[in-house]
Amino acid sequence: MFTKVTVVKKLCVPSDKAWEAISWFDRLEVWFPTIATCAVQGDGVGAHRYMTLKRGGDTTDRIVDINPAKKRLTYQRLTSPFPVSSYRGTVEVFESFDS
Repeated sequence: MFTKVTVVKKLCVPSDKAWEAISWFDRLEVWFPTIATCAVQGDGVGAHRYMTLKRGGDTTDRIVDINPAKKRLTYQRLTSPFPVSSYRGTVEVFESFDS
């Protein structure tokens, strides 16, 4: 079964600032307080991110694609303590044209 979920979060910061923070692949523990540690091996496409969760359990992600011009990062979850399989995530930053 294939499930797609879209999450949209509006931030009150310039898109370049948001992309700068998101593109730091090794800083996920800053965004998610449930992550105890986060370390990366490699650089760019193919890099692996290793995370340890505060409640126990390890998660590993691999960068599938990174496109600074489009402010888009795609990763694949290789290992996880959660009951999911074939997990692929994309984080993308858009300009807001709200007044």
